[in-house]
Amino acid sequence: MTAMLVVRIALKLILLCYSSQLVASTIIGKVNGESISSDELKAELESSETNAATLNLEARATAEKAALDKIISFRLAVQSAKKSHLDKNPQVKREIDKILYKAYLDELLRSAKIDLDPTDQQLQKSYEARPLLRLRHMVLFNKTPEQKAETEKTLGIVKEKLAKGGDFKDLVIAYNQDPSAPPAGDLDFRGPFNLNQIFYEKALLLKQNEVSVPIETKDGVHLIQMVERQPFTAIPSTYQEYLRNQIRSERSNTYLATLLGDLKKKAKVKIYLESKGAR
Repeated sequence: MTAMLVVRIALKLILLCYSSQLVASTIIGKVNGESISSDELKAELESSETNAATLNLEARATAEKAALDKIISFRLAVQSAKKSHLDKNPQVKREIDKILYKAYLDELLRSAKIDLDPTDQQLQKSYEARPLLRLRHMVLFNKTPEQKAETEKTLGIVKEKLAKGGDFKDLVIAYNQDPSAPPAGDLDFRGPFNLNQIFYEKALLLKQNEVSVPIETKDGVHLIQMVERQPFTAIPSTYQEYLRNQIRSERSNTYLATLLGDLKKKAKVKIYLESKGAR
């Protein structure tokens, strides 16, 4: 049976499935003996963001034919790969194992009766550890010997002026060397998802309006001022969702680590690699 004949037969069966609104998965075709189910076709249509139920008969048939062609091509390629023993290739096996590993973890989470969603109180507590900070930033370049000397001199001036009560905002305007910096170095409110991790960790230790010690990176020497922390009640919904996802991820990782730990306890594991310290 040719591939096109399979498609024509499948299309007739699919239209029958839709008209009778069958719930159970139906075999709608075969590729070299391997069945194609109506669920597989539905999944392919959904992955292409096609809602077949809203299309007229002609448009639906066109969309389903395209989806079936894709499924058939996929099946034929996989079958050919297996005939060539590509599934025995170590690199391919590793990739397959990664997919199986993720699928197994996903299935564990789906079947688990645990609540991953935090309460409002838990969300606020999480925010206290990962607040949005409004920062002011100054960068001084130090790639060449001349720049390094100038930077040391500028840092001395800034430190002296701050000690005398100088306004860091004015100092940023006067000495900041980054031409792409926002006005007066004001970075607005930032969090761990959109701020250099080193800057964020340093800023968490600062009091309001306090300026950090010089922070050296590959881009230069930086000074940051913690202007203010955004109140929990004022944080945008996007950051609330970010925090929720962080908590869900942490809880799921903890749960999965426990289950995987139990698997290790029950398994017979032997390690033949000699430890360097065990001599």
